[in-house]
Amino acid sequence: MKKILVSTAVLLTVILYTGCKEKASNEDINLTKEITFTKQGELSLLKAETDSVVASFDIEIADDEYKTQTGLMYRSSMEDNHAMLFIFPNEQMRSFYMKNTEFSLDILYFDANKKLIN
Repeated sequence: MKKILVSTAVLLTVILYTGCKEKASNEDINLTKEITFTKQGELSLLKAETDSVVASFDIEIADDEYKTQTGLMYRSSMEDNHAMLFIFPNEQMRSFYMKNTEFSLDILYFDANKKLIN
């Protein structure tokens, strides 16, 4: 009799636990809307010896904590001539984590004198 009561109690607990759990709807799964590119400037890469333009980009600027942390997340693609420029208050080693970024990235590092270093 004791086994039946314990088994019934465990079964009821499992049923109540799974029955009370909220199910995610399709709307809940995609709470973050895709972010689109907003042109905030233009950037030209110049060849040092001749000052000739090597590449030109329309840029979006990440100059505050939120934009820097969000970066290119929640975007499904990016045009070849688009770029995001991250502005930092000092020079130090940086790393980037590409969470929720659905495309590959190239990262260029510049020093305080706007020289490409990596």
